[in-house]
Amino acid sequence: EPPLFSGLLFYFIGDYEASYKGSLQDLVLAGGGRLLQNDSCSRSSDDESKSRDSTIIVYSQVYPEGVMEVDSVIEQRLKEAVSLAAETGGKVVSHTWLLDSIAACQLQPTI
Repeated sequence: EPPLFSGLLFYFIGDYEASYKGSLQDLVLAGGGRLLQNDSCSRSSDDESKSRDSTIIVYSQVYPEGVMEVDSVIEQRLKEAVSLAAETGGKVVSHTWLLDSIAACQLQPTI
């Protein structure tokens, strides 16, 4: 059986604590996924257009410290992720989707 994230490309958008983002990325790699870097998500070459269905855009649902209107921050992160997904053909998930998928040993539904 292939690894959980085999064939999937992950792009992390928005603000993350560096060590936490690194841990999430390590989980993706351990699960057979690949990471897209900042400038490679929005480019659309032939190879990347073939993999659009397998591109996962991950936004953070971690509440930022010291911010009064937390829901608006999370909402803004989601809007940015959805906008990028519309541009690239990717699917949007929160960082908790990664954890839920790992816990269930199967990919969970996306937005």
